[in-house]
Amino acid sequence: MVLYDVEDCFSNAVHTAFAMNTVAKHIINKYFKRNEVECGIGIDFGRMLVTKTGFRRHGVQRHNYRSLVWLGRPANVASKLTDIANKGATYRDEPAVHVGRMYGSEALWTTEPVETFLPKLEVEYLGTGRLFRHSDAYVFGFFPTTRRVAITPDSPPILMTRVVYDGYRSKNPTAKSIVNNWIKRCDVIVPGYSDVVFGGDVTFVELQGP
Repeated sequence: MVLYDVEDCFSNAVHTAFAMNTVAKHIINKYFKRNEVECGIGIDFGRMLVTKTGFRRHGVQRHNYRSLVWLGRPANVASKLTDIANKGATYRDEPAVHVGRMYGSEALWTTEPVETFLPKLEVEYLGTGRLFRHSDAYVFGFFPTTRRVAITPDSPPILMTRVVYDGYRSKNPTAKSIVNNWIKRCDVIVPGYSDVVFGGDVTFVELQGP
């Protein structure tokens, strides 16, 4: 976890995220044939509480930052964003109906959700069986199938809360990532956070190396 003082915190945090993403994608992965290294980064802003834990050992040189515990909502939200970042979409297969419509001499087949198709279907019971009629006169046939539905969308390597994005954009209105819209709104769900999430796959060309 990386924390910054309030002054220039938005720029420092976002630029650090760009640098970390660059190192993971273009430097570390040079040593892995299949690009196994993936980095997910989450950024939030807010008040934090820091406290020391554990025992102090006399006579042993220790860094000041060791045994520190950071508490607060930003750490929790940023951690959840990190877990969600840089993940591929997940899918599930659900029942559907493959529907054929005849427009003149051309047949067009589409896949529709069951809950959309069935209410428009009427059943007439005849002596020899059942006759199905659809409210759309162009429908000439249908059969059951399945369709793949995305449960969660793809997420970029860097995710940030709205307050971070607004703060960064305010301080860096002419940055390439802002002007070129490299950081966009993301349709991800973060437990305990109800506002908009922004994200992108931004790197520093200067750090990518030869």
